[in-house]
Amino acid sequence: MFVLSFFITYLGLGVAGVIIVSLRQALTPQSMMGRMTAAFRTLLFGGGALGGLTAGLLADRIGAREALTVAAIGSAVVVVGLVVSPVSRLHSLPTAPPGEAEAKAGTKARERGPFQGARTPSKP
Repeated sequence: MFVLSFFITYLGLGVAGVIIVSLRQALTPQSMMGRMTAAFRTLLFGGGALGGLTAGLLADRIGAREALTVAAIGSAVVVVGLVVSPVSRLHSLPTAPPGEAEAKAGTKARERGPFQGARTPSKP
């Protein structure tokens, strides 16, 4: 039973990860993508470290079974927050904000570099 629940949990996390990244990329302007990804990863991994520390302190204070009960309640609260959020009602990915297409075109021009298409000096 434990192995099955572990498999289902990580299968769901994998699917959710793809959806989360797709949604972030659809909504974030190209010029802010690196900053947004860095902030998201900092919160994700930093939150995991703080969660582990909190779980250990809580288990030491009230016991392992009670700490797991608190974790289950906290997980249920997160699910309730997701269900009432507008994200759960999305049927397709949103389009880029107005003006984003022009910004992306400018980014593509900059990605080519200043020397692409430039004439090279002829050798004497």
